[in-house]
Amino acid sequence: MNQAGDKKKGNFHSEIGFNLRMTNLEASLGLAQFKRLNEFLQKKKRIRDIYFDSFENITEVRLQQAYDKSEVIWWLNSVIIDTQKIDKNIIEIQQEMQRKGFPVRRIFMPLIESPPYFENDKKAYSNAFAIYKNGLSLPSSTLNSDKNIELSAKALLECLR
Repeated sequence: MNQAGDKKKGNFHSEIGFNLRMTNLEASLGLAQFKRLNEFLQKKKRIRDIYFDSFENITEVRLQQAYDKSEVIWWLNSVIIDTQKIDKNIIEIQQEMQRKGFPVRRIFMPLIESPPYFENDKKAYSNAFAIYKNGLSLPSSTLNSDKNIELSAKALLECLR
């Protein structure tokens, strides 16, 4: 059950709800995947390393960083693009990447934009809005080969030129 989700708007929820969609089959599959947990974590780290190496000296692209003394899983690799340094906004970049065949998506909309939270002061969440305005999540699935991740990084750099 996925209450309050609007399928037409992706990850948009018009009211507070619960996500309780795990069947017995999905739970069994999840337990079986634990045997491969270290393999998945290593793959996620490798994906992160490829993106880091690709964007290390690119001032227009900033990767999320790990906090000191933290162990990061790198579930999803997201970047902030300094759109003031290029002549495109984040939606144009996203569309160009998708036309090239790379399944990028916007960073999640700030929760404050969901109807249950409309009464809150949006000014208090300026960082969330700045990240959403200029953020893009890159392909990060463990099903990707190193070559696919390298191609994704290269395609993003081409979009920024």
